[in-house]
Amino acid sequence: MSTCLGEQAATAVKVVGLDGVTLQVPRYEKSGFVTSHINHRFQFKAPPIVNVAQEGVRYREMTASDVEGFLQLDTSMCPPDEGRRAILRIWVKQPGARAVVAEQGGEVIGAAVGRPSGSDLRISPIYANRPEDASELVACLLAPEWHLGRACFIDIPEPNSAGMEWAKRAGMSEVGQTARMYRGPPPPLRYDHVYSVLSLEVG
Repeated sequence: MSTCLGEQAATAVKVVGLDGVTLQVPRYEKSGFVTSHINHRFQFKAPPIVNVAQEGVRYREMTASDVEGFLQLDTSMCPPDEGRRAILRIWVKQPGARAVVAEQGGEVIGAAVGRPSGSDLRISPIYANRPEDASELVACLLAPEWHLGRACFIDIPEPNSAGMEWAKRAGMSEVGQTARMYRGPPPPLRYDHVYSVLSLEVG
């Protein structure tokens, strides 16, 4: 922590972000961090029930030609950043990972990426216009031969109230929380379509 803050002071870095366990928030506040919001970790095994699928939307596996659309989708919620785009290109190609998209009229309007984590699965990110689309993406992602009944974890940002309600309505179990904090001005982010953040390390 002290090394990171020292580098911020010595360079042109204007903001440092972190996700900390809520019990440690007072400690981070002493170093100048301010809480932006809470991320809620949910666990489930069965794919969420789909109530009403959106007409004219296809949910399918992501192909190489979809990656640019996925990056544009991310940019609509986060400020453009070449470092983040490079991470996302690698993210969808991780060993054992699987990625799916929601497509409408030839445009990528939603996406989800799952990856093994020990004996479990992490689904991150999930970008969707509506809770029903998030459910469809997760159901498409969790093909039985890939899912194998493993426990799945997602991290929903609290500002996405529809996402929080979706998780509770689907019977997911909340298993943890972290505080998203910034030292410096927080970036302008949109969370209304984020049903699971990319990662607690990246945001």
